[in-house]
Amino acid sequence: MNEIMLQGDHHNKSECVGYIVTVDGVSVYFAGDTGETEQMSHLEERNLDYAVLPMDFTYTMDVPETIRCAKLIAANHTIPVHMSPGKLFDMDRAKKLAVPGALIVKPGESIRL
Repeated sequence: MNEIMLQGDHHNKSECVGYIVTVDGVSVYFAGDTGETEQMSHLEERNLDYAVLPMDFTYTMDVPETIRCAKLIAANHTIPVHMSPGKLFDMDRAKKLAVPGALIVKPGESIRL
């Protein structure tokens, strides 16, 4: 497991951490609650299978920033999470993640990695 310290506009660098988890050859980047970071521009070279990115804007990225970060990271699939203040899932907001490989996982659903 690799740890990457992250910093966005909404959190202090010392309070933010993102993780790349690789299991059985499948790599998943979990951004945590953060915004765009310098490190994200280097993640494309990791050829990630999945990126899990927040998009609520209260303490994390807004939709345009999430789209920009998804394009920077260029994972095969990007899963939006933490989508709306006060609730974790918002289908209308999730559908706005207009990037190649966008993958909406609804509450209670699971995917096989």
